Amino acid sequence: MLLTDMHKRVGMELFVRYIFFVAFLALFGCSEKSGSMYAEHISEPSCKPIIAVYPVWKHSNAELKSLPWNDFTHIAISSIYPMSTGELHSQEADLFVDTLVSLAHSKDKKVIISVGGAGKGSQGFVELYKNHERVTEFVSNLLLYVEHHKIDGIDIDWEYWTYQHVQGKSGNDPIESQQLVDLVKRLKATMKPELLLTVDIMAGHWVGEQYLPELQKHADYVNLMAFDFTGAWPESAIGYHSDYSTFIKSIEFVLDRGFNRNQVLVGVPAYGIEFENASNNTINHHSYRSIVNELDGNLADIAKEKFNNIYFESPQTIKKKFSYVKDELLGGIFMFEVTSDHRSPEHSLLKSAQSIINDNCPNNELQ
Repeated sequence: MLLTDMHKRVGMELFVRYIFFVAFLALFGCSEKSGSMYAEHISEPSCKPIIAVYPVWKHSNAELKSLPWNDFTHIAISSIYPMSTGELHSQEADLFVDTLVSLAHSKDKKVIISVGGAGKGSQGFVELYKNHERVTEFVSNLLLYVEHHKIDGIDIDWEYWTYQHVQGKSGNDPIESQQLVDLVKRLKATMKPELLLTVDIMAGHWVGEQYLPELQKHADYVNLMAFDFTGAWPESAIGYHSDYSTFIKSIEFVLDRGFNRNQVLVGVPAYGIEFENASNNTINHHSYRSIVNELDGNLADIAKEKFNNIYFESPQTIKKKFSYVKDELLGGIFMFEVTSDHRSPEHSLLKSAQSIINDNCPNNELQ
């Protein structure tokens, strides 16, 4: 089934992430620049965007109604998928998109539709660019979808690259990376000016160089996926996949490449990774919500960020991360994904982030 390929990162996708992680550690050092010395020259908006990612594969009416609507500014449906024909694969999102949009708008929240995803979820972008007429058709179909469902923005999540996934090589493909820029440019030139446009990016020399700073000429924000730095590959550390140190390094990487800090939204995960038998041969993903429930909500145990062989985020680390984001005047944050967070305010990662990022925000609107 298509969703299995799209949402389970196995096989070549794990190999790609392994190489990415090795290159990240080998080539990616801390910047000597102090972000604060540059941040002082940037005016900070009174409110920052907080995007909660809502996955199609975990949708339920009960889940939708119980979302913590006061803790985010935007909700991003993940995902619909590009097809080589120029059409959209949107069947999963179609089941609830109108209900979600109506509910979100009733709460003064904006809705983004994410297009693409990990592995084969975004392979269609590469196939599209083998025929430029189909690119034009795809842009038209996507904008019609957004208009028909009264969606407020588009996110392009292009993660499939021939260099990394087929040829097993690192770095920048000058053709495909420019195709992403071209796609974003086409969308921005065609879409209504009030619509938001974001692009997902990665850090590290393995794949991060595919994402060009030129994207920011056309996109309102870039979403930095600052997670999945450990996993089931031979050289992976046994530990948390989004530790504080690597989180900071990933931000420094994109800033050093020329991305504008006030256009960078930094992402955090709401899931932990279990290393079976304390090895990196086999891993399992666990939602933060399930981990908190397993620990009976004990705050002292949660603060340890390790349970058996499961490594995960705590509210304390979230606050530390986003104090950095706020101090360095970065654009905002996103969470992957909101259904995996815990709903209680004292345990919620999203609530902890919101309390730091928008602690004095008079309203949850983009400035």
